Amino acid sequence: APLSSTRDKLDRIRKLQDDLRSQLVRHATSGGCLPSRVEFSLMITSSASLTASSIRKRILYGSPNLFELLLPRYFATTTVSGTSISTEAIAETNERYRGILQIQKTPERGYSLFATKPFVPHDVIMSASALSESKERKSHSIQTDWTRHVEMDLPAILINHSCDANTGIIDNADGAFDFVALRPIARGEELLWDYEATEYEMSVPFQCGCGSSMCGGTLSGFKTNGHIIKQQYGSFYASYLKQS
Repeated sequence: APLSSTRDKLDRIRKLQDDLRSQLVRHATSGGCLPSRVEFSLMITSSASLTASSIRKRILYGSPNLFELLLPRYFATTTVSGTSISTEAIAETNERYRGILQIQKTPERGYSLFATKPFVPHDVIMSASALSESKERKSHSIQTDWTRHVEMDLPAILINHSCDANTGIIDNADGAFDFVALRPIARGEELLWDYEATEYEMSVPFQCGCGSSMCGGTLSGFKTNGHIIKQQYGSFYASYLKQS
């Protein structure tokens, strides 16, 4: 009986995973609206005797698919940089990146990313994917082309700014960037990048509070400070900016 029960649960998980994947892929490729948070929650919890958490974990930690990118958006309770992110999604991301990096909440900077292993220059630390795309800049988007602004997935969306960043970026095939170590990074060190390595021009320049001895004071964008970005980060900034 226990074996049969386990098989039934696994069958229901597979069926639910297939159903959810089909619906999300159909929505994503047709340009239609994604299911609402309520609809998605009902879909997830529709399998009797299986907790939503156990189903999500099996989906998230299976082969890479849309769930890894989209699930965190439907279980959101915490607002970070204008984007809602759930504490559960943060916990799942920490598990997925165990031994690489960890999301931690700090009193000074809120959620931050910390290395949980040492990195050497040019190590790829994480690869970000684009969750959404817009032709116009938003408060929590990053710029990947002249008229393309995207929202990154976890954990990349939580990486903080520094005018003396220890990570640079390389354009990737997932619509966002790979984050690369620019210098040796010790275990426990915060991972930081420079916003001006992607943003050509800030909608509203703002005062930087990174605290670095190299702090430029005001963040205006690559248009103003491109010469500094090139000098500090070499080729590790957004490709479209290399055309300017």
